[in-house]
Amino acid sequence: MAKKPGNYSDGIRINTSGGRDGDGGSPNEGGAGSGGNAGAATLYVGMGISVSGAYSNGITVLAAGGNGGIALEDKDDVRYAGGNGGNGGAVVVHASGDITASGAGAMGILINSSGGSVNTSSYYSQLRTAGSAGTVTSSAPAT
Repeated sequence: MAKKPGNYSDGIRINTSGGRDGDGGSPNEGGAGSGGNAGAATLYVGMGISVSGAYSNGITVLAAGGNGGIALEDKDDVRYAGGNGGNGGAVVVHASGDITASGAGAMGILINSSGGSVNTSSYYSQLRTAGSAGTVTSSAPAT
C-alpha cells in the first residue's frame, strides 16, 4: 500500500488540459481563437492508496478544456466576442485496491471533466459556446 501524509497531497494526480487560445484583434481582423480540447485520461490502479491530511485525495484526475481567447480593438481597448471554450476529456479510473483518505475535505477519488469558458463581452454580440464535459467512468471496490 502506498501511503502519503501531508495537507494538499494527492496519492496519484493526473491533469490533462487543452491550451487557452491567444487573444486577437477585432472580429473583422480575425478575432480570437478557441481553446483546445483536453486529452483523455485512463488510470488503472492495482494497489491500495492511503492519504492523510486536509484536502488530500487518494486519486485525483482532472480533464479540463482550454478557455477561448479575447478579441480586442486596440484603439479603445474594447473587448469583443472571444473564442469558444475547448471540451473536457474523457476520464476512466479503475481501482482494485483499497483507497482511503482522512482529513478535512479529503476524498478517496476525485474525478472532474469540464469544458473551457468563453471570453466575451456585451459590446459585440456573437454566439460562442463553452466547452462541454467529457464522459467520466470509474470502478472501485465497495467498502
